[in-house]
Amino acid sequence: MLADLEAQRVPVAYFGKYHAIYNFVGRLRTPIDILGEEEVRGWVKAHPGGRVLVVERQRLEAGPATAGGGPEQQMRFRGAWLQLWRGEALLLARPELR
Repeated sequence: MLADLEAQRVPVAYFGKYHAIYNFVGRLRTPIDILGEEEVRGWVKAHPGGRVLVVERQRLEAGPATAGGGPEQQMRFRGAWLQLWRGEALLLARPELR
């Protein structure tokens, strides 16, 4: 999935601590941007249509946080959930990042 986004020239970032595991597993040719809480809003503004990977402890079920679109993908990852968000939807769901 990440390699497909890269082939389509969709920018991808990772929110939080990152150990470059998706570069190998995702067969990526370019590094993923790594974002801290204070950098998310600026990155989303600079990369319209970009995607942000987030790891959460629980799966996000339909509800208020998904009203803005919710994550495009959610998959189990090391006892947690890896979520792929459109940047704009992530900012709507997580007001603390705005």
